[in-house]
Amino acid sequence: MRTIKLLLALAVLALPAWAALDYERLEQPEGDFAFSYPTGWAPTYGFNAVGLQPPGPDGESLQVTLERCPLGDTPPTAGAFVSALLKEKGRFRRLASRRSLTVAGTSAERIALDDTKSLRGLRGETLPGPMRHVYLVIPRKAGYYVLSMKGPAPGFNRNLPEFDRIAASLTLR
Repeated sequence: MRTIKLLLALAVLALPAWAALDYERLEQPEGDFAFSYPTGWAPTYGFNAVGLQPPGPDGESLQVTLERCPLGDTPPTAGAFVSALLKEKGRFRRLASRRSLTVAGTSAERIALDDTKSLRGLRGETLPGPMRHVYLVIPRKAGYYVLSMKGPAPGFNRNLPEFDRIAASLTLR
């Protein structure tokens, strides 16, 4: 009986935090894409890219980005981008998961990578981590989109449900 009361109390405490999140809709002026994101997350705009930063300590180290590729030195196709991600596996990074899914009405690939060790800074200090990464690679007729999130495991894990809601709300022209 004590366990049931404890579980019920935890559920009641967690509900207001989850239910309190409101969402805003971001639409690119050219109409190429639109998605909803949690109110309070700060959008930043770049050339063919939008970044989102959650408030508080997570915002200091977590990066959520939607970018249209190819651009600059990104691989020319979605398949080449996925191949490049998979080549990152090795001594310091492992493939956590890989699966196909539908995003914005298009067949996409979700790849999650985890760093196996914390990184060190220039002065030998331990940087936050180990880092986790998730990429949704969405091929289009001309190029592809990549919705990604990366950051230290605690903040990453807390914000992964929001990342999934952003992905579910994404529409592409």
